[in-house]
Amino acid sequence: MQHADFFSRNPSTLTVNVLTSNLEWLSVEQRRDSQLRTIIDALENKEHVPGYSLDNFALKYERLDPTLGPQKLIVVPRSFQWSLINTFHTSLKHLGWEKTLAKLRETYFFEKMSTLVREFVENCVICRTSKQSSGATQVQMHPIPKPTSPFEVVHIDITGKLGTEHEYVIVTIDAFSKYVLLRYSSNKSQHSTAH
Repeated sequence: MQHADFFSRNPSTLTVNVLTSNLEWLSVEQRRDSQLRTIIDALENKEHVPGYSLDNFALKYERLDPTLGPQKLIVVPRSFQWSLINTFHTSLKHLGWEKTLAKLRETYFFEKMSTLVREFVENCVICRTSKQSSGATQVQMHPIPKPTSPFEVVHIDITGKLGTEHEYVIVTIDAFSKYVLLRYSSNKSQHSTAH
């Protein structure tokens, strides 16, 4: 089974390599973002902005994670959000939006992150084309015309092996009256089925 094999080999830890050591460029980009610039200016003027702080001139968002404890997350400017989501989604081999979001939330923060990640992943061309083609192919069935009299249309099927002297059951159903006729057979050869 292809799916069982996938789950048994699916890694439990997910890694994404994104450079976070040199935040100088980030500090410049954060100041170019008008919304973030307002927060940065307030912090530089010693005003209290709930959740936000400056760390080496870079804007961070402080969050208390129930498992990891207090975290200082890098605040991503609007101009880099789509690029960052794309980097994570691609690095995670196009996993769903929830796993992409969970991985992003370990290091980064931006407003409406959940909505943007979900929107990005749901509109990912690679995900849409690969996931639409999976699964059983649906074939349109041709309807059988309704019969106007008994035994005009008859449905026949064979079921078994039953493990008894008569190993198979031939099931015959009249499409008009829904009358069911069952007949045991020791095999499913043409001769046994026809008689």
